[in-house]
Amino acid sequence: MANESFELTNELIEQIIFAMENQKEKFFLDPAVPSIVSKSAEGTGNRISPLYDLPDWEPSDGYRLMEQFVLNLRNPVYREHLSSILHCGSGVFRKFKDALNQRPDIERKWFSFKELNMKRRVLDWYNILRLEWGLDVWEEDFNGEYSPVLTDFSIDLCREEQLPRINRMDRDAFSEIYQSCPSDYISDLFRRFRDGFEPEISEESRIFLAESPDGEIVGFVWITAEVLEKGTVLGRIRQIYVLPEYRGLGLAEKLKEKALEDSMLKSCSFLEIDVPAGAEFIMNNLIQYGFKKNSTMLVLSQNAD
Repeated sequence: MANESFELTNELIEQIIFAMENQKEKFFLDPAVPSIVSKSAEGTGNRISPLYDLPDWEPSDGYRLMEQFVLNLRNPVYREHLSSILHCGSGVFRKFKDALNQRPDIERKWFSFKELNMKRRVLDWYNILRLEWGLDVWEEDFNGEYSPVLTDFSIDLCREEQLPRINRMDRDAFSEIYQSCPSDYISDLFRRFRDGFEPEISEESRIFLAESPDGEIVGFVWITAEVLEKGTVLGRIRQIYVLPEYRGLGLAEKLKEKALEDSMLKSCSFLEIDVPAGAEFIMNNLIQYGFKKNSTMLVLSQNAD
């Protein structure tokens, strides 16, 4: 029987991927239809062309794909969490799935990543067949399958009932920066740094929140404006913070842009932002907007190791 070619449609790709992941039964592709047939139905009917084996896909392939996804995940907290699951020894696939269920944004990214790579596996298999048929290699760009994760998050003004959460996050942000310092020093530094101010909603104080698709507050930017004694209007970006597990998505940049575009800050004569040690990347980014470095605070710890 002569080999019979077939067209690889999107629908057929989905059927092939579904069959590849089925570890309980063997499947083939019938080029005459074309369609997927199981091994149990292989011998039925009068067949005029041979069946094609589907691309190999073992549990080890799925595991390697998960490893690759975790390695390239830009979220440091969840990257470490998923990595520990991959090395837990048993129930890896179920635990990995359950962990992703807790983070719909990362779960969607995983589905896109997995689909993209499996489509490429199918395409490689199909092109080997095309060469056997004496046809040119079929090129298809699957890069468009990714959906930007950043667009899953919304930026909105803070509501009054959300302020307690923002106040806790503001303190957490400060403690994270100075985590190597004694707690009483952190408290004193925070008190001096805030100088009686705390996140609030008023004509001179605005807070923009970054919220996940399920409504969780994952970051915020707090801005204020005040009129000095001679009439100069001073604007301050008092805090930009994103939860560690949501970093690497561009949320801090999105919050900063929202703040700088706000009419309250645009009406100010000067803008200030305190950049803590370890966050020099923020300062370098702000310099591109025209900010200039104005001061630096140095701290000497005289405690013996």
